[in-house]
Amino acid sequence: LSAESESKISKLSELENDLETEQRKLRSVTLQLEDVISQIKNAGGTISGNNTDIVELRRRISDLNQRYIAGGASNQVLLDSLNMLRSRQSRLINSVKRSSFDSDELEDYNEKKNELEIQKIIAQENIDAIRSNIARLRVNVGGYASKEAQISALEREVNLASEDYKNAQEKYNKSLDIAIASGSSISQILDGQPASDPEPSKRVIITGLSGISAFILTMLIVILLEYVDTSIQSISNFKETMGVDLIGSLNQLDLKKIDLNNIFTIAADKKDKKVELFKESLRKLRYNIEKQGHKVYLITSLKPGEGKTTLLKAISLAFSQSNTKVLMIDANFPNNELSNQFKSNATLEKILNPQDGKISITISNSKISKNIDIISCEGGNYTPLEIFDAKRLKSMINSLRERYDYIFIEAACLNLYSDSREMSDFTDAVITVFSAKSSLREVDHDSLEFINNLGSRHAGAILNNLEPNQLEA
Repeated sequence: LSAESESKISKLSELENDLETEQRKLRSVTLQLEDVISQIKNAGGTISGNNTDIVELRRRISDLNQRYIAGGASNQVLLDSLNMLRSRQSRLINSVKRSSFDSDELEDYNEKKNELEIQKIIAQENIDAIRSNIARLRVNVGGYASKEAQISALEREVNLASEDYKNAQEKYNKSLDIAIASGSSISQILDGQPASDPEPSKRVIITGLSGISAFILTMLIVILLEYVDTSIQSISNFKETMGVDLIGSLNQLDLKKIDLNNIFTIAADKKDKKVELFKESLRKLRYNIEKQGHKVYLITSLKPGEGKTTLLKAISLAFSQSNTKVLMIDANFPNNELSNQFKSNATLEKILNPQDGKISITISNSKISKNIDIISCEGGNYTPLEIFDAKRLKSMINSLRERYDYIFIEAACLNLYSDSREMSDFTDAVITVFSAKSSLREVDHDSLEFINNLGSRHAGAILNNLEPNQLEA
């Protein structure tokens, strides 16, 4: 393989040299052909036409000469081109003295043109053939390298196996020599006899001890997990940990099996305990929000994934059951999940008219209830006050306030974004969503301080994803 690989590499080097020679030949033939074609075209030309060509050639010679000198006067291709152009310039200068070729000279030029065209075709075919051979050889050389690596690996394995065999053989021979020299030390002194009485079985004791050990270990693991788990889990833990008033709590639902849009239309004979508990909790939440006396609410959370989008839809559905006109606004620009679910054409980014600066509001129906409308957002890396200035945002909210009983606005979480802080100045009250699966961390304290500073404008918190027994206790 090594010898054949070296032969292939040598052949590859020769082919690359041949390719360079043929390419140089093709360039030379191409330049000669261009010169002959130019001579033929100018056969019937005028002296003034030749003068124009001479001026153009002088410019090209000057440009090439500058490039040749700047490249260190070592580029053979540029030198060949310079010599060809200078030769052509000399012929044009000589031809200025006459206005046209005679017929014999023109015929000679035509014959030379045909010869050069044939030479160009042959050179191009040679180049294509050489390139094909080079590509094939490169594939073969790569294959040889892979085979050499495989053979080297196999040779290493053979060497290692040989060493192991030699070591084992030496140990065997050494042990055999010792056994022959000393003789066997093992001899039978008693005959084997079966026991007269069976030994007592301890199976029951062992099984009982195993069961007790497994029970104790399981209890220790459960206690350890409860001790390590810092999630909220219950309403009492939430009040102790967060120090925020609750206006409602909702149990966890499997939304892959239950359509939230039809939560209030599920048939009575198909009642599910979790679904019924969820609906009643929603009705209590609706009552507590109505008692607040506000119209425009901002729905936010401390961290992402707390269930803002699901909760906003559920609250809107609850209000629509009491024939209340509700508007949902998706201002969660970093994560516009609400907009993606409803695919509304009306977006916050298109509300402002760029021509006259006036607010032009287009609202879409949510299609889950005639009493629920929605304004979506396209989403992006910007905040509400980067789309609206404060005056126009306030004007938009006031114009919508007159058309709806309740307006619920979803904004990005407090820990990561400033959107909720900006929008809170333009709403009547703020509702914060917490998940019972979350836990209080150091990064949450700044957001909790912002919520507490809202004072009476913080309508309260909603604890989401509770286990049903936490609401029934």
